[in-house]
Amino acid sequence: MAEISLSILDRITDVSQTIFQETLQNPNIRKIGEFTTAGAVEYVVRYLKERKPDSQSMVCQFLGSPGSGKSTLTQLTNTALTNSVALSTNDYNIGTREDRRRIIVQGGTPLDENDFALLASHVDALRHLSTAENLYLPEPYDPNTGHALIKGLARKIVGPINYVLIDGNFYIGNEGVSNVPLDSLIYLHMSDRNRLYVRLIRDLTEGQMRSKNAEDVLSQFQSRRESQDKLFTLPFMNKANLIIKTEPQFLGQKIEDFTYTIYRHSVYSYSTL
Repeated sequence: MAEISLSILDRITDVSQTIFQETLQNPNIRKIGEFTTAGAVEYVVRYLKERKPDSQSMVCQFLGSPGSGKSTLTQLTNTALTNSVALSTNDYNIGTREDRRRIIVQGGTPLDENDFALLASHVDALRHLSTAENLYLPEPYDPNTGHALIKGLARKIVGPINYVLIDGNFYIGNEGVSNVPLDSLIYLHMSDRNRLYVRLIRDLTEGQMRSKNAEDVLSQFQSRRESQDKLFTLPFMNKANLIIKTEPQFLGQKIEDFTYTIYRHSVYSYSTL
């Protein structure tokens, strides 16, 4: 197991924490409370059930920067709901990890790495999927190989669907990367310092080996923050119905659990997203 020097965490400016603190100055945002993982899932499930339009599917995005805990909360929420489907923007990654790196090297942007048009069409189809009607989606993104769409559309979904939950680093709603009509937006915030430590643990000690060393992780982290987070993620924090601050609980170089602080926006409704 690679040893991680904590001094590398001091080499970044915590941009997301600054934006988070500024967002909380909005008088329409109030703190709900602090929760364990189980408590946060229970609150989010209750919140979604209360907001679900009658006789219609509900589409909710869990938005956040890489490593913020959005995938974990999305999957747990999906399991707790009935007739729910969880998707990730990563499921619509094009080609292999090397293919996507080549796109960036050749002057492309993070938007060029995903098929957002296909994602939008699948969300629309899921929203209107009738009883016993089938839809085939991409297999879930594999973090070890980096494969997604390249595996084909082999995940069979049978209607009807009550909830469509989408986790991702890119805001896909109005004025986002694909203008998907959203019924709710949940933003997962984690400080850049903690996110970098999560990335270091994930990429260097958990067997995924996405990076060669800590310097490589730091370089990728800073590059993605500039080319992706600042453009397609952070600007939409203040549009979220719920903002959830995720605090990882570390035991050495392992993530034991998370604690969640939930804030609720009293102005934005699904019709504005």
